[in-house]
Amino acid sequence: MQKQFPILSLVLVLISGTAARAQRDKLDVALGAAQHKEEVQGDLQGAIAAYKKVTADAGANRAVAAKAQLRLGLCYEKLGAADASRVYKELIARYADQ
Repeated sequence: MQKQFPILSLVLVLISGTAARAQRDKLDVALGAAQHKEEVQGDLQGAIAAYKKVTADAGANRAVAAKAQLRLGLCYEKLGAADASRVYKELIARYADQ
């Protein structure tokens, strides 16, 4: 039984690493799709919704969350919305390390 424990531990580490990688990939795809809506399609309202979702789904991935928050602010700024200032302040307060 003792020989199985290290193998089981290794399998669990590999599975968790694969799951984390899949989550990162999913977030990167979602961020790219939001940016496509913003920059290519010109759908700022759709991009805003997508960036909000990416930020909410990012969890511990602070780099992706910060990028989404920044892009969200840029969308509001393009729309001339006062929300841009609030979003930038949140970006600085939450993600200054990024």
